[in-house]
Amino acid sequence: MKLGTETGSLVNHMHSMAIIGQPEVYVGMPVTMLSWSDRHPATVIQLFKVGKSIIMRIQADNYQAVPRDNPQYGDHIEYIFTPNTGNCTHTYKKNSEGRWCQVYFNEETKRWVKGGGGGLWLGVREKYHDPHF
Repeated sequence: MKLGTETGSLVNHMHSMAIIGQPEVYVGMPVTMLSWSDRHPATVIQLFKVGKSIIMRIQADNYQAVPRDNPQYGDHIEYIFTPNTGNCTHTYKKNSEGRWCQVYFNEETKRWVKGGGGGLWLGVREKYHDPHF
């Protein structure tokens, strides 16, 4: 994710760039989809190879906000995440730099093409809604 054009959040940018020490991807792994300034919880539901490339399909999770009784650092909300097998899916491909980029399959060319979505944060399921937008 490029700061200023693909994301407006320094935190999201840093998470999308963290490829050193990245965990090995597996089906069922928690992930966080990074957008302009928000973060959305998801789960890896499918992994497959196309040539030398690894393709990952993830599915957005349900979340429920639960107020904290004893908030720390101004964080007054905690989330409970549950899978939603009927929710939308997103597809990502690992690029040559080791980052995950959203892709879609172009039926005309029969190729995977980079989409306009944000990056991923592997191994963590987080929800954050930027109150400024």
